[in-house]
Amino acid sequence: MKFALILLAIVTLIPGVNAKASPPGPQQPAQPAEQQPPPGAGATSEAPRQEKAEAPQAPEPPAVEAQRMEPAQVSDLLHKVYNAAYRISDLLSALQSEKWRMEEAARQPFDQTMKSLNVQLKTLEEWRSQFASQPRNLTLANATDAAIRSILPSLEAVTQAVSQYENPASAAQYKQAGDQLLNLDRSLEAYMNFLRAGTERPPQATPAKQNQPAPNLPPAASRPPQTEELSAPQKALPPATSTETAESVTPQQIKTLMDQIYAATFRLQDVLTLVHPEHWKVPEPVRNSFERDLAKLRDHVRALETSRARFAEETDSPYLAYHVYVALPPVVSDLSHVAQNVSQFEDSAVGTQVGQPGKWLQDAQQTLQSYLELMLDRKQQMVRAYETDLAACQNTLNYAMRRQAAQPMRPIQFARPLQSARIERRKAKEAAARAATPATKRSGAPATGADTKSGATTSKQ
Repeated sequence: MKFALILLAIVTLIPGVNAKASPPGPQQPAQPAEQQPPPGAGATSEAPRQEKAEAPQAPEPPAVEAQRMEPAQVSDLLHKVYNAAYRISDLLSALQSEKWRMEEAARQPFDQTMKSLNVQLKTLEEWRSQFASQPRNLTLANATDAAIRSILPSLEAVTQAVSQYENPASAAQYKQAGDQLLNLDRSLEAYMNFLRAGTERPPQATPAKQNQPAPNLPPAASRPPQTEELSAPQKALPPATSTETAESVTPQQIKTLMDQIYAATFRLQDVLTLVHPEHWKVPEPVRNSFERDLAKLRDHVRALETSRARFAEETDSPYLAYHVYVALPPVVSDLSHVAQNVSQFEDSAVGTQVGQPGKWLQDAQQTLQSYLELMLDRKQQMVRAYETDLAACQNTLNYAMRRQAAQPMRPIQFARPLQSARIERRKAKEAAARAATPATKRSGAPATGADTKSGATTSKQ
């Protein structure tokens, strides 16, 4: 009895035995996913997790596939970028936001966006021109791409404002120009990926020469004596035909400049179609004077276009460059007078559009002047280099012939002049004729029949 009571007390006091003996209660809610351990042993499950955390992530593939381009293709792409940016500048110049019914609170941000967009377009043109001269430069490509991407948001804001305050049809032109610039930027990004792939390529490892075993050489006594090979000194190079400086202008930049002049003159002729002097309420002499100025301007524009087309084909000709440089000032001068009259008698906005190409032509004239000065300086350097080489050659020749005594000039053998040979043949014929003539005829006596026949025979000979 005592043994049974002791056993019962031990069973009630031990919690583990009581827990095993008790029936299972209601199930507890499952732990969250973060607290639940993975299946399997705890010590072995943590090791793979640490390995996954330490493994480096694979680089993300580029958004645009790399595409190889030749320098001519890159130049064509950048020329299209220039046309797209010029189209945007043209649309902005024709925009008349001052006539919109816009609140002052909305007008100030819009004007700031317009100023920023104009500055971004100028920045794009600067980087684009530099990248056109160095199409393999990844830094300039990145700068050009960044300039394009900075233009797109500002252009989208301007497009929305035009659609809201002016006309959805006009906004479609801005959107079309933005889409065109975006497509060109994607092509540029593909070329940039190609350049990055070329720069990130690991260099090929060269085999180390120090680890190579030395060849088995015979003893020094049995080896033949080594002879040293002497190379002949290199001849002096001819004088360079051009010198590249930091301020040098490449022919590709000059072609771009000629395209800018063409675009300015084309824009001028397009804007002049908006001018209608026959509708002006001015005296007839004033209208006639304006028409004469307008005709003179068009003549100067045609002369400029002729010179520009010739120089675009031969960009290394200072003569043709000078013709273009001389043809620019008359166009700018006439254009200022025409724009002033249009602003006074027709519309100030149209006058501003007419005068805008004149500013572009002035900028082109300054660039062309620097290029022309550079070309003339190169020509002068070439002349000086040739004169220096000629003087050196003359001194070298005099030094080489200093020991030879002065000798009289001798005619070249087997090279007698033709005139002296003819004279000698004529003299020989005259001498033969005199020898064949009888002495009586020369003395004045009458000649007989035989003498007459002999004289006739001699004359025939």
